[in-house]
Amino acid sequence: MTTPLVIIGAGGLAREFHDVVEAVNAVEEAAGRPAAFRFLGFVDPQPSVESRVLSRGPVLGGDEILANLDSATQYIIAISNTSVRGKLDEVASSLGLHATILIHPAATVGRHDNVFGPGTVICANATVTTNVNFGRHVHVDRNVAVGHDTTFENYVSVFPGANVAGNVHAQVGVTLGTGSSVIQGIRIGANSIIGAGAVVVRDIEANVTAVGSPARAIVR
Repeated sequence: MTTPLVIIGAGGLAREFHDVVEAVNAVEEAAGRPAAFRFLGFVDPQPSVESRVLSRGPVLGGDEILANLDSATQYIIAISNTSVRGKLDEVASSLGLHATILIHPAATVGRHDNVFGPGTVICANATVTTNVNFGRHVHVDRNVAVGHDTTFENYVSVFPGANVAGNVHAQVGVTLGTGSSVIQGIRIGANSIIGAGAVVVRDIEANVTAVGSPARAIVR
């Protein structure tokens, strides 16, 4: 069955997620099956006539358009900001819409005991091993490695090239920056940001930014 789909957002991340949609559809069609998704367009509160997404599909309108979508339509949120992503998810889900799970065919995902919440996106060349638990709208970007028994709560963002060892727990709204590393057994508090290239070797409290090697919290 082909599922109608919208992408909430109309920037660079939206274009990257659209690439994932096309890659998933290409695999299905190459196997002689119907496309997984029928892409309807982008949802953005400030559509621009110069937007680079227009070559890929229409900008349907702002958030208000969500109320007019058929209940069978599913959505992905292509917004990096974790708090904004959470607010948009509340709006869309309150209207009875359901988020889909989007996994690039070039990602490596273990077959055993992984739980991916609605809205999860796993991009090309990411590796997710076994016994991981992702909440709603977790974003795992290109070339990320996520080890066993890791938990990402709702709206976690993992930027390209991050390396997350086993048994890591990132609470709601955590962002792991590009090329960051988190050793095994670490806990990262809600809404904290791990800077690009940081190496996390001890637990990080909530609502801080941590940078450096070893990573240390700084004042936001």
